[in-house]
Amino acid sequence: MHFVRTGIIPTLLLICFGATVAFSAPSPPDDPGWPRVTQKGSKELTIYQPQVDSWADYKNIHVRFAIAVKDGKSKKETFGVVELDAETVVDQAARVVAVMPKKREVRFPNTTDAEAAALRSVVDELRPFGQAITVSLDRILAYIDPAQQKQQPTVDLNLDPPKIFYSRKPAILVLVQGEPQLQPVDPNQKELMFVINTNWDIFYDAAGQGYYLLDQENWLTTKDLLNGPWTPTTTLPAGMTSLPAGENWDDVRQRVPGKLAKQAPVVYVSKDPSELILTKGEPTYSPISGTKLMRVTNTDSPLFLNSGDGSFFLLTAGRWFRAASLEGPWTSASNNLPADFAKIPGSDPAAFVKASVPGTTEA
Repeated sequence: MHFVRTGIIPTLLLICFGATVAFSAPSPPDDPGWPRVTQKGSKELTIYQPQVDSWADYKNIHVRFAIAVKDGKSKKETFGVVELDAETVVDQAARVVAVMPKKREVRFPNTTDAEAAALRSVVDELRPFGQAITVSLDRILAYIDPAQQKQQPTVDLNLDPPKIFYSRKPAILVLVQGEPQLQPVDPNQKELMFVINTNWDIFYDAAGQGYYLLDQENWLTTKDLLNGPWTPTTTLPAGMTSLPAGENWDDVRQRVPGKLAKQAPVVYVSKDPSELILTKGEPTYSPISGTKLMRVTNTDSPLFLNSGDGSFFLLTAGRWFRAASLEGPWTSASNNLPADFAKIPGSDPAAFVKASVPGTTEA
């Protein structure tokens, strides 16, 4: 472990004090700004903005803080330095970094051993070792030269697109893990069964050979689980009125016979990994300043139209996919995104996607 020699501490103090002035932009809520003062009785610890020496792989940070301590025995303020090796956790949305110390050294130049020990005890009392401290991500990045930072190791990603469904009407996506598997609700009664390899409540009536799907307060039914069509119903198999008591079925019991839906949603059932893009009617758009991109605003999906070539781009599970129309077909786009994605302004509602845009600081 290499520590800075005490001879340069006065310089460090000047750097840290100067940095307090240099960064005058408003701090995010989780970074209350600098300096930070902690008091307990007549004891006081002031921590000034950190100087970052390195941030290896954007995980392990080496950082120094100028500090000032009042030990309570006098009004004298003694300056020192804290040097940390720490792990970091980054909140990209809030643009805040939690710095969690793993090793700490506290030094007070121009003091006796006894004075330094007393001052260190005040630091330990007011700021116990291991206590995390939050720092604005932008403050840290201001110290870091990205060209000198090691890049994250590459990993092999499956860039093949999943099945991507699109609907302008109310719709639901039902995922079944492989071929549907049925199991009796009651081992002694085989007439009423349920699909065990899905996270939806789907029942099968062996007598009527029909499937019944619970969608919130409504029931839908079909003869063909995978292909539909599904229609609203309140006419359920007789066994539904006598479901066993217990947490497995309590929610379902409260929705028997349920409410009759005025109109059934579109039901997509897939045995493979799939995504559903749902817009409220025809897509609506919001231009992104300085780019040819337009964000689709009436959907919960991160969906964009590139007005330059008319292509749609979808971000899902950290991967990008492209299609000439929302009906598909979709192809991988993670490795050849338009350059405009890196130009999305930080103030734009879509700025969060830059964490998945190769070559950006956020990524």
